[in-house]
Amino acid sequence: GEKAIIGGKTGLHQFVRIGTLAMVGGLSGLRQDAPPYMITAGAPPAKVYGINLIGLRRNGFTPESRKIIRNAFRLLYRSGLNFSDAIERIKSELEQTDEIKHLIEFFQTSKRGVARGHTTDLADINESI
Repeated sequence: GEKAIIGGKTGLHQFVRIGTLAMVGGLSGLRQDAPPYMITAGAPPAKVYGINLIGLRRNGFTPESRKIIRNAFRLLYRSGLNFSDAIERIKSELEQTDEIKHLIEFFQTSKRGVARGHTTDLADINESI
């Protein structure tokens, strides 16, 4: 993906997609797509830990835009919903910014599936929005 960061010695399946402004931690193993705007890391299978707040800030995302992305992350990875139901809630509950439209399109067009979430939420560990 555009402006994505991939850490050293990361293994990627040949058809995996890495989303815009995604960050993939070093020594990770990706079997499924790494979603846009999020941090994905770990030994196979890699997991999504939170949003890439630093990357979003460095690329000029407003606090409001970061908040909407964080809310989408929470629906996708912390609500207990499957991805299809979470996407429907994102469509109905969140402002449909270009970033949210891109995120939805990324999930809906995945051929290998999108990486699942980890139980530790880095979005809560990172600095506040």
